[in-house]
Amino acid sequence: MDEPASPTPETVACQPRKHRPLTPLQKRLYAILAALGLVLVSLAFYLANSSLPGFVIGGMAGAGGSLLAIGAMMLFHRPEG
Repeated sequence: MDEPASPTPETVACQPRKHRPLTPLQKRLYAILAALGLVLVSLAFYLANSSLPGFVIGGMAGAGGSLLAIGAMMLFHRPEG
């Protein structure tokens, strides 16, 4: 029947998370993701005039751009903590 008291606003407020530095394995994996993204985007441009349907080319470019963005953001835009 006794419920714990609701937390005070001070304890609920968003606290910035402490970021640990990336390990060498994580850095390598994110670099591989970024490189794979570049390959997919360049392959999409290379195949742009082929007989493949547009959604295949667009999907390759979108997937490549997403991989490139994830890899680059994790490698170069991590906040200092």
